[in-house]
Amino acid sequence: MSKHSTTIHARASARTEALHNPSPVVRANSMQTGLLNRNRILGIGCWNVRTFPNPGTQSLTTRKIYQYNVGACCLSEVRIPDSGSLEIKIPGAKSHFTLYHSDPREFSDWILGKTVHEEDGVELAAGRRLADLDYANFITLLTSSFGDLQSMVSRINVRPYLRDVYTRRLIQGPEKYRPRSAWKPWNYDSELLAFSHRIQEKMDVLTLQKCFTDESYASYINSVMSPDDKKASIEDNGMLALKGRQVAQTYVTSFLRAQYPNLPEEWVGCITDRLLSDTELASIGGHLGITDLVLYSCLPRESGSPLLPENTRPPSLTSIASCFLAVIGALAEDPKTAHLLVRDFILTRLTELDFCADFDFPMQDDPFPLLKQVLLSMNRGPPEPRLQWQCSMNTLLACYQIGIYSDTQLIGEAPGETLEIAEIEAGRQSLRNLFGIHDSRPPLPLTGSYSPPDISRRNKSLADYGCT
Repeated sequence: MSKHSTTIHARASARTEALHNPSPVVRANSMQTGLLNRNRILGIGCWNVRTFPNPGTQSLTTRKIYQYNVGACCLSEVRIPDSGSLEIKIPGAKSHFTLYHSDPREFSDWILGKTVHEEDGVELAAGRRLADLDYANFITLLTSSFGDLQSMVSRINVRPYLRDVYTRRLIQGPEKYRPRSAWKPWNYDSELLAFSHRIQEKMDVLTLQKCFTDESYASYINSVMSPDDKKASIEDNGMLALKGRQVAQTYVTSFLRAQYPNLPEEWVGCITDRLLSDTELASIGGHLGITDLVLYSCLPRESGSPLLPENTRPPSLTSIASCFLAVIGALAEDPKTAHLLVRDFILTRLTELDFCADFDFPMQDDPFPLLKQVLLSMNRGPPEPRLQWQCSMNTLLACYQIGIYSDTQLIGEAPGETLEIAEIEAGRQSLRNLFGIHDSRPPLPLTGSYSPPDISRRNKSLADYGCT
């Protein structure tokens, strides 16, 4: 920002006469009133200027405009240094004005120091006094840029407002939980139809409603029914969820075995358990909108309870996961449709998960016994760790690079803060390279035509390698 105030001409009223001599003129930065704070005396000016053909016969008046207290000044272009003040006296005028540097806590640049009261007419030319003239088209604020104005308004108005809103929210307390169905408009059948379009499957509305009926909701509603009305009782999604889990587990396991044939069965099961956990399935179901569709009850039914449960918290992760698995179970009549749903929504999570950090594989903490047995089954020599390079050994940023060799061939390498850490990490990286789950592996075929899974195929287990 320049040391001087950058200014522009302020436009005068519609009745302003033609300007023959451009001196003196009114110059100031312009800004509309909507950005100004109410009921505060700010360094703003509302100019009402009538310019006459003869030089020096120019007068100015100010009034209170709406809720703003304004000040005024009429002068030629004046530039003020960063410190001190400048007193301006206009010949023939009864008052004089002072421009001074503002307090940095309140304003950002030079402001008008003299304020003219309401209905006061300031005589700037001898023998002439004008009042009640039209206002200029701009209310001006003596700041150097729009960014300075925003900063000033934020300090004066926005911060106290936000602080007050935050304090009131703390006093009010947390807002009561209200599900999406409590807001209007809400049509449950339309939402079910929209869900079927989101997964691009044609499903009956009654079937979808059964998929989203949690066991807690069914028990809450059925508890008030008499034994004669058992035929009209509500069915929950328990059986469909169990069937859907079996279908998903079978397809995920077969898919991983086909894509990673060297991966041990225990490691395949570890990945499958992670993908089919309640946390992962609830995350997928939440992105599909199941959180708003599930019918559940937070508390069991008691005497005096309403006909429908009044939930005070969102559904649990287990409820959302069961609903998603129930949808897979409902589509299991056509295995291809169910398997494609699993591939499109569950297996795609593998693109975001890291085999190095997100899975706790067996025998990963001490990788060398398993690495030795894997190399032995491949008719290769035992692993030999070697120090490749080191740097900053006597500092807090020490780094050691360890490589694992077998028959003079490098099978894995990794850095570490100490020799022990680098050696263990290099052993883990060697196992990932041998099992085909290294960082440079090809992407999974998660698109394209459908191929049925080979259920009969199984990978080697840790017991087959001689490890338990």
